[in-house]
Amino acid sequence: MSRTREKFTTQIYRDVLADIHMLAKDEGRQLQAIVEEALVALLEERRQGKAHPHVM
Repeated sequence: MSRTREKFTTQIYRDVLADIHMLAKDEGRQLQAIVEEALVALLEERRQGKAHPHVM
């Protein structure tokens, strides 16, 4: 089964984006790989019903 990537647009705080860019550069990875990894981790966490620290 082939997965197709889709483009999307969103907005993010400038300082958060700068940090993500630095992380990608430090790890020698593409920005999209960092963002996708973060989104997949968030989805997995939510599916498992884990609470957020700020909610506790």
